[in-house]
Amino acid sequence: MPPSVFAALLLLLAPPARAAFVTDVGRERPAPRAESGVSSDSGFVAAEAFAPGRGSAPSSRPDGTGRASYGLHAYVLNAYADDRLKFLADMLGLGDEDGGAWKPASFDYLLGAATRGSNGKWKLQVDRDEALTLRGPYAETRYWDARFALLFGAQDAPPGDRAPAGASWSGAASLGWLWNNPDTAARVDGTGRALLRYEGMLQGSLSGFLVRGDAVFLTDRGGPHWRPVGMDLSAGAGIGAGGGELMLLWRGRDTLDGPGFASYYELRLAMPFDVGAPNYTGPGG
Repeated sequence: MPPSVFAALLLLLAPPARAAFVTDVGRERPAPRAESGVSSDSGFVAAEAFAPGRGSAPSSRPDGTGRASYGLHAYVLNAYADDRLKFLADMLGLGDEDGGAWKPASFDYLLGAATRGSNGKWKLQVDRDEALTLRGPYAETRYWDARFALLFGAQDAPPGDRAPAGASWSGAASLGWLWNNPDTAARVDGTGRALLRYEGMLQGSLSGFLVRGDAVFLTDRGGPHWRPVGMDLSAGAGIGAGGGELMLLWRGRDTLDGPGFASYYELRLAMPFDVGAPNYTGPGG
């Protein structure tokens, strides 16, 4: 991994951590394409606030306990050779209402590498994800993951007012394999061990108005390997300005082979950054 990525990680590894599965298969903020032989560093930082929905409030710890008071999210992407090779780091921290609202309770980080086909229509990614507790003797989770995704729409188009004129949209459908997973649950109640992940995502923008939705399905290593037992859903809308986003999201989790539904709301403010990235020239630029 190049020195520029290590420098960015050192700046971002200060207090923070934990939330839903993190991915880079067409999700979040597509990076500008890097010219051949040139690298680009980009990403975003975000602050999140939560409100309970049906069931319990969002958890602040990997084992599903605690009540999240805030979230701090940082994402760093280093892309090479027209985005055909990229290194990524995704970090999310949550505070805990029960143990001092402003003290970080957990730290979730993902480190990975990905490659995208020359036609920009598929992506292969391998990553390591760990969700760690920062206070108390609570359970932690970790796994290795490999996933393949098909990409749709204007994958190069950034959100907000940096997007091309008119409407733009992008999406992805992916299959992931948690090939080394000793403790990450497949269901909301913490049972089972996740084996496969099916995911679909769609996002769009029109004159600064943003919409986004995704669905994640997990299978259980201890049951029929192809049949989903857990489901995560997310849907939201917001506005984009100056390349940043302000979004209100609804997030829900459900157990498909038994009871266990819970949901909450998330208000998220995200701001991008680009370091040494080429100027955006539109899809295919």
